[in-house]
Amino acid sequence: MRIKSLLSLVALVAAVNLSAQTKNYVREANDLWNNQHYFPAAEKFELASAKVVIGGKKNSKARVLKGQLTYRAGECYRLTLRVGEAEEQYEKAVALKYFEEEPLLYFNLGEVQLTQGKLDKAKENFEKYQNLVPSDKRTENRLQSVAFAKSAKKKPSKHEINNLKRLNTDAFEMCPVVPDKKGKTLMFASTREASEGDGEDPRSGGSYFSLWITEFDKNGLPKQPEIVEVGRISTLNNEASVSFDGKFKTMYFTRCYNMIDQKDYKGENKGCDILVSESEKKAWGEPEIMKIKDADSISVGHPCINDANNFLIFSSDMAGGFGGRDLWYTTFDKKQKVWSMPKNMGEKINTPGDEMFPTFLKNGDLSFASNGHIGMGGLDMFIAPKDGDNAWGEPVNMGFPRNSTADDYHYVEFGDDNGFFTSNRNGSKGYKDDLWSYKLPPVLVSLKVIVRDQETNEIIPDATIKLIGTDNLSIEEKTTADGTFVFDKKPNNEQILQVGHNYTFEVTKDKFLGNNGQITTKNVEDSKEFVVDVYLINTDKPIKMPEVRYDFGRWELQVNDSVNSKDSLNYLYDIMIKNPTIVVELMAHTDCRGSDRNNLTLSQKRAQSCVDYLVEKGIPKDRLKAKGYGETTPLLYKANSEAPGVELTCNYIKALPTKDEQEMLHQRNRRTEFQILSWDYVPKDEK
Repeated sequence: MRIKSLLSLVALVAAVNLSAQTKNYVREANDLWNNQHYFPAAEKFELASAKVVIGGKKNSKARVLKGQLTYRAGECYRLTLRVGEAEEQYEKAVALKYFEEEPLLYFNLGEVQLTQGKLDKAKENFEKYQNLVPSDKRTENRLQSVAFAKSAKKKPSKHEINNLKRLNTDAFEMCPVVPDKKGKTLMFASTREASEGDGEDPRSGGSYFSLWITEFDKNGLPKQPEIVEVGRISTLNNEASVSFDGKFKTMYFTRCYNMIDQKDYKGENKGCDILVSESEKKAWGEPEIMKIKDADSISVGHPCINDANNFLIFSSDMAGGFGGRDLWYTTFDKKQKVWSMPKNMGEKINTPGDEMFPTFLKNGDLSFASNGHIGMGGLDMFIAPKDGDNAWGEPVNMGFPRNSTADDYHYVEFGDDNGFFTSNRNGSKGYKDDLWSYKLPPVLVSLKVIVRDQETNEIIPDATIKLIGTDNLSIEEKTTADGTFVFDKKPNNEQILQVGHNYTFEVTKDKFLGNNGQITTKNVEDSKEFVVDVYLINTDKPIKMPEVRYDFGRWELQVNDSVNSKDSLNYLYDIMIKNPTIVVELMAHTDCRGSDRNNLTLSQKRAQSCVDYLVEKGIPKDRLKAKGYGETTPLLYKANSEAPGVELTCNYIKALPTKDEQEMLHQRNRRTEFQILSWDYVPKDEK
């Protein structure tokens, strides 16, 4: 509490006619506030405020005093995380126009509303504060946070967030950490019953924090937690926020001292320390205080040690920072066996707000919590990417839902896509901090291949599908009775397809021309089933091609605005490239006009035109045979899939009522088809 503010309250009390009981309430509340006993102080300030009678004067000193006491009650509730009660007291102070004396009232009212997700109300009160104190740069930060919170909720990440109900109680649970290589246990701090700290912590209103450990069963569920080494590690003080070296042989943790037992510190509260304990078989050795601060009243805590046990990041309010609590670091000198003087991590990481609870991620990135960077409200979790040895880049907000408008902090990885953190968001037990888990659901990718007859669209069972991937996947399956196969899971339940790869598949079937296709999962972000129709060509009969046309009585391939016969032949070219062992016969037909002899000659020349084009494209000549059928094989024509087939004979065509209809069907007869003569072609140079 600032001296000026305290003297102001004392002066107001002296200037207002109060009963002795009211003065006692005020004095007791001030004493509690001055010693950071915020939990009991809140009630005392409320009682004192209720006793002050304003009278008839709007700007009376009594109104100012009542407003100040109400504001202090709100401050106590805010500092003990009872934001709903804090908002209520702040609103009462606003009604008393206490913002005329203390504009910060609007800012703090906005803070607790932001924490509760009341974004529009928070914005309104931040703007009111900005109008009164335009020089305070924090306000613009908070207005940006309101906008960020709205935006983040509209663009959530895919993380699943769950309350660890098996571990959480009505007390505080915080700062989870995995204390072993195999990930079989979880350590955390809690004020639950049986905590070693005796009595009530007047700062929070709960018991003192002790360290607890739980073991996961074979189903991944936590067993009943046990307190960690009473008397040595868990004491009558607050112990929390643990960090281990890479070998799990050295433990660093925070100890904040029992305020009731601080009589030896000349009336001042002793700050928090970081303690170090070495593993001794199945127990932890007597912890020692890290000597990294130059005054007892300074607080250091939230240790974050690297695997090599020679570089430590921590949070502190020591002088030389940017305001609030900053992240600092110290290095260990092996020769001198001492830790270096702490250095501030700089303005890229630190802000005028609080930066706390640093943890290292598996890839070397740094996670920490901050209420100074743009966030959703309260403490938000950020990731600063590793940028060289003991250096990190610009922090990035983790976004929603890992962050909320409440306090979210102490992010630790448990696996590649899951872990734990602390939060007092909606869903926590009461207003207190709980342990939460996060999980990034796997992106599941599957491929469903449907095999059909190209001409009839009927499904083809028992076709062979060979799937090959850039992840070294090679698997072969057959279509089921419904002509499909789904590539999703292996017999061991592992996913067949993985994100970030290319896959090709080849479909084959006896008496059918094979076909293939491909998919890519490189840009897949959400679970997805690829569904692909693959069409095979039945080779038991002549195979239709896209239309190849010729002028009447001519054999040159027709290319004009309405048709490109060369492109049509490219259809066959592609088939022969994909099936390098087939030999085909090009079958050309004419309409019924003209003599049989002339039509046979004409159709032969048309078939040869097709062969010549494909040879020019690079297909070996001995894989192609030209055959003219003249008018001997009229087309079996279907007007639609439901209509019966009609043979396009001369008599049928002549009976049609119009010349246009007749010419259309004559053109149908002037067709080119192909059929497969053999499947075992071998190039001459390989024979």
